[in-house]
Amino acid sequence: MNTIDSEVIRLAVSIIEKAKRRIENFDEKKPKQSFTGITIPSKLIQSISIHNNHA
Repeated sequence: MNTIDSEVIRLAVSIIEKAKRRIENFDEKKPKQSFTGITIPSKLIQSISIHNNHA
């Protein structure tokens, strides 16, 4: 392996480590969303979209 290859590998490892830390930090800052389980009937969505198309 020549020096260019090892330099490229070091750079790639550095980028991967930074990306990994950024993802971990993003996951920690993301607010925890509570799932309410509310579902909207598809017929209601269809009637709203039909109404909006005619308006």
